[in-house]
Amino acid sequence: WVPDDWAPAAAQRLRDASKAPGASAATRSLLFLRHLLAFHAFDQKGTCRVVADGREKQIPEAVLEALLEHYAQATQSGRGVYKFSRIKSARDKLIAHILLAMLRAAGGSMVLEPAAEELKVPPKRCATLAKTALGCAVSAKRK
Repeated sequence: WVPDDWAPAAAQRLRDASKAPGASAATRSLLFLRHLLAFHAFDQKGTCRVVADGREKQIPEAVLEALLEHYAQATQSGRGVYKFSRIKSARDKLIAHILLAMLRAAGGSMVLEPAAEELKVPPKRCATLAKTALGCAVSAKRK
């Protein structure tokens, strides 16, 4: 039931989690991760038509409105239409919450390079956010 065009960080874990017994909490967490990743892929500023964009990105309307409220500076310019921009602090907050969701899905330990690649941000920035925003201990990869 997981579409192929969903973010790899969430899609494979969702496929696996949906087969495990009692996996509803894990499935909800992974769906949240997927929605965060889909929102991260939006432009940095523009207009969001909640119904149309939500359908296109497969994000429920209420979730998309909450994402706009929490991770962007958004003003409603019509019924279900928002003008938004994501300033650096909002982008960092979103990336930190995505890293937290990925960390939770990975069981508390993860390699940051694949996450940084998927988020299209430098690994150093991911490491800095993991340390400062999440309080994680980050160790360098040994050669």
